[in-house]
Amino acid sequence: MKKSIVPTIVLGCVLLTVPSFAKNSDTVNNQYREQIIEYTDKEDKEIIPYSMVITTGSYRGIEYEKYCQLTKGNGSKVNFWIRNNGRYPVVIKINGGNAVTVKAGGQGYTSTSVGRFSKDYKFTASCPQGGDINIDYRIVQRD
Repeated sequence: MKKSIVPTIVLGCVLLTVPSFAKNSDTVNNQYREQIIEYTDKEDKEIIPYSMVITTGSYRGIEYEKYCQLTKGNGSKVNFWIRNNGRYPVVIKINGGNAVTVKAGGQGYTSTSVGRFSKDYKFTASCPQGGDINIDYRIVQRD
């Protein structure tokens, strides 16, 4: 009789702890609930993949210039985003084209397609009026 009581008590304790582990794993998923809702509320119901961050940071000076070698395997598009913290407008370009002017205090981006084979891409940000720039930037590659 005593031999069957001990395993029954142990089994009961194990069964009581399993629901608490399941509840904890559910709360991990709730961390991302806002992101999931944001994506499912979109009109086109498109699933947006994560972006591959190429570089990010801040820059102060005359002209920002960055060279990156990209391949289409990491994403078919590359985006160059900035926040203009300076007093003058900033023009951003990728490979000398796709120019976008970002007003002082504003933010904006430009993008281009990535070729099938690896290629060097040049990202520039400069003030067309010839002053210093103050920007936060991010270059990402995505599909």
